[in-house]
Amino acid sequence: MKVFIIDFSNDTEIEKRISQDIEIYRENIDGGQAYKSIGELMPELIFVNFNKKPSHGLQTAISVRQRKRTSQIPILFLDNDQKNNDKMSEIGEVITYEDIETRIQLARNTSH
Repeated sequence: MKVFIIDFSNDTEIEKRISQDIEIYRENIDGGQAYKSIGELMPELIFVNFNKKPSHGLQTAISVRQRKRTSQIPILFLDNDQKNNDKMSEIGEVITYEDIETRIQLARNTSH
């Protein structure tokens, strides 16, 4: 299983919570590169950390959702403030760090 993390911070909390048998890909510098990589890799889940540069993460998520090839990949938002929850809910799902492994297990069960 592959997961892609869009995170413009140096935080590694998401990675720490993912099982070791998962392929993890990450982009923390360029939203355009994240968009391109997601289209090439076709991960089963996308995590977006809103800790730093929330507008970059949001714009990348919107672009991924609008692209036909990647439109069905679940997008999960982490570490955002309440004022963005409505906007995030239109694109993906807002979860907590504690929900990461549960969401991975759900995705595994769905992809089989």
